[in-house]
Parts: sequence; C-alpha cells; structure tokens
Amino acid sequence: MEDGEDPGNAFAIPDLWASSRYFPEPEDSYSFLFSQLKFDDISEKLPEQTLSHGGNGGFFALPDFPFENPEASIISTSTPPPLSERGEEINNDEGDGYVDIWSFAPEEELKSANYLTWDAFDEQREEAPQTCYVSEGGPQLFDAAVADDTNPLQIDNQDAVVVSGSTYASSLLALGLGRDSVLFTWNEETKDFECTLKSVRTNGCTTELTHDITALFLHCGNTTKALRSFADKTYHKHRSPGRIALADAISTVLSTLQSHLNIPASSLQSILKLQSLLLPVSHLLTIFHELILFAGSAENDEVMLSHLFQYIEQTEHRTDSTQTILLEVLSRVSRPFLDFAGEWLGIQRETGMPLVKGSVGKSFVKAEDRLWIDEHGMEIRTPDFVLDESRVPSFMPEEDMQILFEAGQSLRLLREHQPEHPLARGDIDTTTAARPVLEWEFSWQNIEAIGERAR
Repeated sequence: MEDGEDPGNAFAIPDLWASSRYFPEPEDSYSFLFSQLKFDDISEKLPEQTLSHGGNGGFFALPDFPFENPEASIISTSTPPPLSERGEEINNDEGDGYVDIWSFAPEEELKSANYLTWDAFDEQREEAPQTCYVSEGGPQLFDAAVADDTNPLQIDNQDAVVVSGSTYASSLLALGLGRDSVLFTWNEETKDFECTLKSVRTNGCTTELTHDITALFLHCGNTTKALRSFADKTYHKHRSPGRIALADAISTVLSTLQSHLNIPASSLQSILKLQSLLLPVSHLLTIFHELILFAGSAENDEVMLSHLFQYIEQTEHRTDSTQTILLEVLSRVSRPFLDFAGEWLGIQRETGMPLVKGSVGKSFVKAEDRLWIDEHGMEIRTPDFVLDESRVPSFMPEEDMQILFEAGQSLRLLREHQPEHPLARGDIDTTTAARPVLEWEFSWQNIEAIGERAR
C-alpha cells in the first residue's frame, strides 16, 4: 500500500506504475547500471550534430545526389551536337565531357575465312618437335656431345671407353651370377671382382651413372662367390649332417636363381631393365650371406640350428616370399635332428650303427658312466644314456625335451630286458596306421589338421 492512501477504501485502484518507496528520488539521478564517476578522457557532451528527419522518408530517405532532381539525370534534355553536311558530328567543345549513350561501338570487320585442307594438316603433323634436352635426342647425340673437344655438357668423360649396351649388359649379367666375363674378372687375392678397363661407360650414360649401376652387380657377384665358396668348403671339410643340409639349401637357391636369370643375350638391351630384375635377387643373396655369417660359425649342428631359428624369428614380420624361403631352409637344415629324434622315440627305424651305452653318443644323447650304490653299500659305475643339454636347440622347450629323452630311455630299457616285445622290435611293419613323422608346420591350418588326425 502506498503512503497517503486510505486503508479503509477496499475498492481503491492502486497506481500500478508507481515506483517503490525504497527507490531514490528522481532528483538524485542515481543509476545502478551506469556509474556517476566523471573521467577526464570521456566527454560530458555529445557532439552537436543533428540528424535530418524531415522530408521524403525521414531517416530512411535516399542520400543527396550531386544533382537536385534525380529524374533529370536519367533522361538528358540536352540537344545533340550539330551534324556536318556529310552527317558527321561537329565537336565544338572537346573538353565538355559529353558522351552519347545512344551511340554504339563500331563493329569489327570480319576476317577472311582461312582455306584449310587435309594436305596442310598432314604436313603439319609430320613436323618433329624440337627437344630441349640432349638425352632426348638418343644415345648417339649424347655420346657425340660427350666426345666433343669443347665439352659443352661440362662432363669429364672424354677418356672413358664406350661399350655397346648389349655387350655391357651381358657382362653385367655374368657378373651378377658370379661368373667371369670380358669386362669383369675374379681376383683371388682380394676376393673381389674387378673391371678389366680403367674407365668405361655404355652408350647414353656417363661414367658416374655406369659406375653406380655396376655397384649392384658387383655386390651380387661377390655375394654369390662367397655363398658358393661356403658350400664347397662344407662339402670338403665338414661331415655333420646339419651343415651339409645347409650347404645343400644354399646350392639349391643359387641354382634356382641362375635358372631364373637365364636370359638370352639378344634380349639384353637396357641395363636399367636388367637392374630392376636383379634387385630382388640382391636382396635374397644378402639375407643368405648374413645367415651363413650368423649360423656358420657354430660349433655343432644343434647350436647352428639355434642361431638359424633366432635369425628367422627376427625376420618373421616380412610379408614377401623371403620368409617362406627361410622357413623352408629351416625345415631342411633341421631334418637330421628330427630324424634322430624320431629314431630315439622309436617311431622311425634306426639307420647306421645302433646307439648303445658303450658308444660315444649322438646329438642330444651321450653315454657316460653313472655312479650308484647297491644294496650292499658298494659303489658301482655303469654306462647309461644322459641328456646333453648343451646340444638341445633353442626351439625345443626344456620340459618337452626331457619327456622326449625319458621316452627313448624307457624304450632302450625295454629292449634290454624284453627284446621280443612288439614295441622293442623295430622290424615289425604296421599296416593299419602310418607311423608319425616329426616335421615342421608353420601355419595354423596345418596344426589344426594334425589335431584332427590325432582324434
């Protein structure tokens, strides 16, 4: 209820627009939004500028044009300039800026039509474009520019012997396969291929480019020689089955590569094409050279198998055919070890001299005297089979190897006491089921197939 109103008048209409009595008086000019502080950098008064709100639209009126009446500028009422007797305009005042909007620009005269014939078109197509590079002119032009005394290409190749492309390609192919040729021979002292000419290049190539391309074939030739030498030394000096199996695998790879690169000499025209053919071969030869350096210095077959398995395990991420070739090499090199393991288990017939307790031993089995005490307290030494842990490959788990050895040891004990037992007799042929064979399986599908056959 406002002050001064009669509280007894219940039907009185209050002033709905009245301000609160707690609000300051109008003369105080107090504002909650804007502060009453006065700053020096803010002007107290707005600039004295008024907007014109009158006439023809007020605030939304068009701006003032430089002419008073806009309609007068659209239609010109000025008289056109006088014409001469010939009908030409007479320009009395050149600087008045008069432009006749009704006059059109003069039309250009039509050119005369060209007479086109097919003969002229064919002659134009026969014109050979001029090349801006010397190499596009062919190998003859490039060789002539290089041999010029003025040396226009600034290439110091005048003293190099130029060899035809087919001859040089044939020599490079023989070099990549590790053979002597007209341009490259093998040096026994340095164990390296050497060029018979001091400076040589082929048609259309500089000496530097020819040397860079030859470097790949030199690497392939030297690597092939090293692999062939390793295989020959293994056949002559070593008798271990594992090393001979590794030498056989390397010889097979070299023979396959030579048959793959058996290219006729007439088709050897481009050394760049020959380089593209030899790139994957160089990659494969490098891997086998690293393999023999990594596993060839092992003291026995089992250590060599461990090194070979570790090297192949490091390259299991490969997606090319190299991984498949390495796995096949592992399967072939480990074949002697798996055959002896099968003979020890009794699933394969023993070949050669049978393994007895008085023998030296073989592979992971060795024979030595074991000391034991009898019921009278006497020490007795008897020969027995012992597991040689130093000759167990790294891919064989310790528990599995112990089970394999104990199974073979039990079989020997059975043969010693009950030689007529069917398990002890190795001359019995089983026709109902084939004997299991120890072999490598590298895919999960093959492992599942083995499980299905076991069921």
